[in-house]
Amino acid sequence: MTPRSELKYYIPMAYARLLEMRLSTVLRRDRHTAANGFYRIRSLYFDDPDLAAYHDKLGGFRDRVKWRLRYYNDDVGYIRLEEKRKQGSLSFKSYTSLPFSVAEDLALSRDLKMAAPPPLLEAFLLKREAERMRPTLFVEYERRAFLYPAGNVRVTLDSSLRAAPFRGDLASPPPAFPVLDGEEVILEVKFDSFLPPFITQLLEDVPKTPSAISKYSQCMERIGSIVC
Repeated sequence: MTPRSELKYYIPMAYARLLEMRLSTVLRRDRHTAANGFYRIRSLYFDDPDLAAYHDKLGGFRDRVKWRLRYYNDDVGYIRLEEKRKQGSLSFKSYTSLPFSVAEDLALSRDLKMAAPPPLLEAFLLKREAERMRPTLFVEYERRAFLYPAGNVRVTLDSSLRAAPFRGDLASPPPAFPVLDGEEVILEVKFDSFLPPFITQLLEDVPKTPSAISKYSQCMERIGSIVC
């Protein structure tokens, strides 16, 4: 896993639209982007009975880990199991793609019918058994993503953050609850070893509030009483 730096901010919707126009002239769009300029992300998060992943974030622990199943644009034909680790300001992400039947077995805590599970899946299964992990909630949002190869830079604008409880259906969750104010957008800037100066300049005059944002924690605060 390559360590990545992450910068996160809240910005007003009007400036997000301006920034999107700027970024689209010099950076390329993510491959998941649909014709409307964004793509939908839906993640099913796992946590233990004490909600350690949630409380570690609230407690400001330097080292944290989260596990989730993720798919894009409602397409369950491509699902990833992801492990996201945080060590201070650095993040590490590992993932492996799974067939829908295997992802569904994970979501429903069923025994897997898979001859040779990939290493990341094996690690998750061991952790699930040791810590009695279970699916907690869905996190959904719309993402506009821009890429730049030098520094492996990724700039994203996330809006319409919503949360839904898990009710046993991975492909069709129940109606989601809005989490962010409709005029708020989450700006994330991720890079490996350096951030090219011209990208910093593109962001310079955008009003932004730095924040250690966790979408999972925000969504848990919104509907935690429903899922616990």
